[in-house]
Amino acid sequence: MNFMKKEDTRMQLLECGRYKKTTFARDIIGGKYHDDKFAEIFYLESVTYNSNDSGTKWQDIVLRDVTGWIRGRVWAENIIPEYERYTGTVVLVQGRYTVYAGKPDLTIDRMEEAEYYEVSDYIETISGDSKKRAFEWICKIMSYIEEPYRNLADELLPAGRMEEIAMLPLSVKGAFSYIGGLLTYTSEAAARTYYELRVASLVKCNISIALTAALLSGLASAKMLVRRGIFFTTDICQGMAGEDFYTHKMLLDTQAFHKISGKGRAELLHIFSAIACRVPPGTVEAQLVKSAVENTLFIGSYKNDFAEYDKKYPYSMSQDIYSASLDRRIYRVKEKI
Repeated sequence: MNFMKKEDTRMQLLECGRYKKTTFARDIIGGKYHDDKFAEIFYLESVTYNSNDSGTKWQDIVLRDVTGWIRGRVWAENIIPEYERYTGTVVLVQGRYTVYAGKPDLTIDRMEEAEYYEVSDYIETISGDSKKRAFEWICKIMSYIEEPYRNLADELLPAGRMEEIAMLPLSVKGAFSYIGGLLTYTSEAAARTYYELRVASLVKCNISIALTAALLSGLASAKMLVRRGIFFTTDICQGMAGEDFYTHKMLLDTQAFHKISGKGRAELLHIFSAIACRVPPGTVEAQLVKSAVENTLFIGSYKNDFAEYDKKYPYSMSQDIYSASLDRRIYRVKEKI
């Protein structure tokens, strides 16, 4: 079905065939619109059922775009169970702007999956400069890896696939959920492993194994996720991200992996099991890579949690928040005015 009539929407069709988004969450949060009909595209964050003591039922809807979140409601007469299936996708929303409990709100009449939209309107994308730096770092790390591990890294991370990787997010513990997140994670995890190796230069360590494991540590997680459009549904991300099972399968399906000695293959598989907390790190390489990966995820999740909080509560600027991804409160230094 397509309920979006031309007269109902402010959206404009671009030359590329995608809709140009004209109303953002921040506009609604700021009270720019009130008691006005609308038809706009948002990313559907969640759908939950609710009711009150008088028996009134509704669906609570959380929508977002690159500027923040806005809540809405589908009242009983318009409830459609299929809306739950749209969670994790970009949807066309029709309704009107309202105020609920003194806050900007949406009364939603209908929703359907959107087909034509600009990705950057709904999820952050890695900047051109950051992408260039990540490519350079990965190339530099590759130069330190010796055969036969270099051949494995080249097969799974060929230069020709870098642009493809730059279009994938990585949702692990809430970190790197923007487009290009997998590329950022890969370069930062490898860079941290490289610096860990320099600090531990007196410790006997196979540099090639450690750097290869760091470069490949996020690939299988993203590869095995179920993908709808460009967005990964949160429940699937949490269930699969970081699982060494998928990494093992990815390696076993790679020709270059089988050209590595049995000892080398076992050491690589052990590192991925240690990263996934299946086994304690039993080698120097596993300890170094696990530490580098955890630090990368922590910093990425820390930044992400505060960025997401500031979008949801743009006027709060709280200096400490609870991080669900890290399961504890996190703090930031108060900015000087």
